[in-house]
Amino acid sequence: MRGEVWDKAVLYSEQAAAKAMTRSALREVVASCEQALVALRHLPDNREALERAIDLRFDPLRYALWQLGEHARVLDHLREAAALAETRTDQRRLGWALAYMANGLWAMENYEDAIVSGRRALAIASTLEDFALRMRSHLSLAQAYHALGSFRPAIDLLESNMESLQGELRYARFGQAGLLSVLSLSYLVLSLAELGEFTEAIRYAEQSTRIAEAVDRPYELLCAYRATGLVRLRKGDLPGAVSMLERSQSISQIVPGWSSLIASNLGYAYALSGRIPDAFPFLERALEQSTSKGLLGGHSLWITFLSEAHLLAGHIEDAMELAHRGLDLASDRKERGHQAWAWRLLGEVASREGGAPLAQAEEHYRQALGIAEELIGEIAARRDPHETEHAEPWYRRALALAEELGMRPLIAHCHLGLGKLYRCTGKQDQARGDLTTATTMYREMDMRFWLEKAETEMKGSA
Repeated sequence: MRGEVWDKAVLYSEQAAAKAMTRSALREVVASCEQALVALRHLPDNREALERAIDLRFDPLRYALWQLGEHARVLDHLREAAALAETRTDQRRLGWALAYMANGLWAMENYEDAIVSGRRALAIASTLEDFALRMRSHLSLAQAYHALGSFRPAIDLLESNMESLQGELRYARFGQAGLLSVLSLSYLVLSLAELGEFTEAIRYAEQSTRIAEAVDRPYELLCAYRATGLVRLRKGDLPGAVSMLERSQSISQIVPGWSSLIASNLGYAYALSGRIPDAFPFLERALEQSTSKGLLGGHSLWITFLSEAHLLAGHIEDAMELAHRGLDLASDRKERGHQAWAWRLLGEVASREGGAPLAQAEEHYRQALGIAEELIGEIAARRDPHETEHAEPWYRRALALAEELGMRPLIAHCHLGLGKLYRCTGKQDQARGDLTTATTMYREMDMRFWLEKAETEMKGSA
């Protein structure tokens, strides 16, 4: 570099980045890649130089910055790569830039732009018949759909991926940080868990874990263990959730870009397990890190997790303030699933205050149910394109159809909360109705931890 021998400066910087990557020296990877990009600007402006400039931004620079949690910088480099590809009409590289951008935009919680970028990438993949790009585009779109609460479209895309990734293709990276199969399975598990389809979710989680343990790399292991931990957390298997999330936590020390996400998940698992003192350091650190280093999708849910920990600790005012923050952020980001969880938590908080706020608590529960039912109605409409005009009646029938189509764990929790609320206010008939619904749903989903709570409440309302 100092001698201005630019061709060798590029070559040796690329080699230095590759060597740094083998020992996970991510900062060195970034420094070497950016040095190579500076040197490239001094070489003749030909197609080879352009392709090297784009490819360096894809790998290893994008990978290293992603692992470091530097998502805004990832997007900056990808936008530059897309502009270079468009200048030279390199459709294949443009498609990959757009697919990676969709992933980065999802991480920064810009879901609508992520979908626009992902759809453009998918269109290019179809034109070029690029299998790998199609798989990557499906994953990027599914992540954004999941964040917006459109779980069924996300599931459809991810199941399509897994149908295509057979045999040795399940161990192919397609130029990604991790195996595309493990990443697809992870978000498939998370989407199914929100719908209460736990049997399928756990089956896919086990499949993801087998693949990850076969390759034995930190990134894949972290993704698989985290997905398994979260599905068990939603189901109420708290010991199993804690065990898997603690494994993820230990691995996240090697993959720093995921540390705040895993800390939030583990902290919430500790809180529900009654380990409140253990929960707060993880939950608070997650929010601090996400603010200072950038997001990784679902920030509003992390705030809601911390709110619930405060509620369980008896800190009502803190819980209320955080629940409103989570709701406001989820509403701003259009994260309808997270919005519904925040409404349910506001109902929980208000019901703890007693007196006049009980009416407010009921309203919060109803809001949560309404959002969940709306999502069910959307799913119902999507299942058969010829029945879209029947979406509104299906919304009204949402609770009847919730067993098959909706955010069933959330709806069951809302019925449990309403049942407890009505029992406390002397409305025994209404309490028994909601508690019966909650008990039935928990039993059908084999959510034993929550079933015991509902059954206890049922005895109290008898």
